Amino acid sequence: MGFIRAANGIFWGWTIIVLLIVTGLLFTVGMRFPQIRHFKDMFRSLFKDGRKKKEGVNSFAALCSAVGGQVGTGNMAGVATAIASGGPGAVFWMWLIGILGMATSFAEAVLAQIFREKQEDGTYVGGPTYYFSKGLGGKIGLPGRPALRTFITGKPASIGSVRITKHCSPFTG
Repeated sequence: MGFIRAANGIFWGWTIIVLLIVTGLLFTVGMRFPQIRHFKDMFRSLFKDGRKKKEGVNSFAALCSAVGGQVGTGNMAGVATAIASGGPGAVFWMWLIGILGMATSFAEAVLAQIFREKQEDGTYVGGPTYYFSKGLGGKIGLPGRPALRTFITGKPASIGSVRITKHCSPFTG
């Protein structure tokens, strides 16, 4: 139990906060502020082809899928907790960190496009497991892939948020 508490202090303490902020700043500056430069292009590509395509998905469907993958129970519970404990000033910091997070998300999306694979039936597969294993030259063995997939996609945080919400909610009895 002592190891778990120590690991929790490292992963969910100041270390991860500093690491995420520094990573966001490096991606923002290194990619020349993509969250600002590509803002107009984002809206242009979103609304230019609302028609149904014969192959693949249209821009709006892709946006819905991407937002569904990014926003989860951890984000919703985190916003509510931040405002409840930090007050209105927390909204400013969430916006600031959100802007830095956009650059990190943009980098993830670019990596997903670079390292995706086309299947025999013409569909594409990819994601964090693919770009970590291919980007690192296949150095992640089979036993490491489920753990990598679990922690990269943030499932422990989402599971914890659901658990906390269930036990702290006045509606659960």
